[in-house]
Amino acid sequence: MRFESLPRGVIDLSETADFASSTADARAGENPILTAVMRGYSNSMHVRKYLFPAVPVQARGGKIIQFGVEALQKRDLVRAGGAEMQFLQFGYEGSAFALDQRALGVLMPREIQEEAMTAAQIDMASAGVRMAREVVELQLEIQAADLATDSSNYSGSHTVALSSSNQWSHKDSKPAKAVEEAKQKIKDATLRIPNTMVVGGKVYRALRNNPDVIERLKHTPRARQASPVTKQELAEYFDVEHFVVGEAGYGAAGAFVECWGNNAVLAFTELGSPAMPMPSFGYCYTLEGYPRVEPAFRLDTRRSMVFPAVSEERQVIAGKDAGYLFRTVAA
Repeated sequence: MRFESLPRGVIDLSETADFASSTADARAGENPILTAVMRGYSNSMHVRKYLFPAVPVQARGGKIIQFGVEALQKRDLVRAGGAEMQFLQFGYEGSAFALDQRALGVLMPREIQEEAMTAAQIDMASAGVRMAREVVELQLEIQAADLATDSSNYSGSHTVALSSSNQWSHKDSKPAKAVEEAKQKIKDATLRIPNTMVVGGKVYRALRNNPDVIERLKHTPRARQASPVTKQELAEYFDVEHFVVGEAGYGAAGAFVECWGNNAVLAFTELGSPAMPMPSFGYCYTLEGYPRVEPAFRLDTRRSMVFPAVSEERQVIAGKDAGYLFRTVAA
């Protein structure tokens, strides 16, 4: 079926049997099989979800979920029979947000797809969609790291630049002590104990060789003195539920830039439903039904198929008091 609104040489195949499983799916503008492939993709180097867990939304704009202190007040709720009950007005809407749409067309030359299926039974459409998701995910990881490692996004007393013997690569440094002090600042501001720590790869490798880390872990039931310190052991050392390492990077070979750099982020993050009044550090608002792969179309001028992959998301810092940023962590 050819449409005048499409570029010359482009044929819309959204209603053909080969590229949409049903007429209903075609009308919905989604390829359900490739969308499942896209949503199922994950990269262990990407850690943004620990600071910016997904929150489904039904519109491309709305209000950031920000909670007040209404539920944290000391109140005398005792009442006599027949007396008026007390009332609590509850609200959680903050500043406005608007979702960002990211769209990428996966171009699959006909020759490559035919040869891949014939010679190796490789589904190049699925492989191409996973590649598209990788590209989109990397942009979101960069955005998340930029947000979380920008000191201007924190309260003034919730960020510190380490130097000299305070850096966690120094033999005299006490990372656990520094983190406990940061935990207390978050607790004082939010009444929540931080449960998540995200560090860059350089910081992780410095911690594995830190004398204080090694000494403390010697006395744990799971002591592994002859083995490298693990992420799980570092979670125990810092007493956090999630200790994760951001290893993703971008750029050119030999000149890559690590997304999370020489930083460590401590935060209270609500990884479940935001329906309860939790002062979570951040969220990732995601339009329901996304990310998704739209029905393929044929680009005759390139003898190729195009699989459009679309994402509708926006990462926001909802509670800056629920986070603490350590900068220049390792020498």
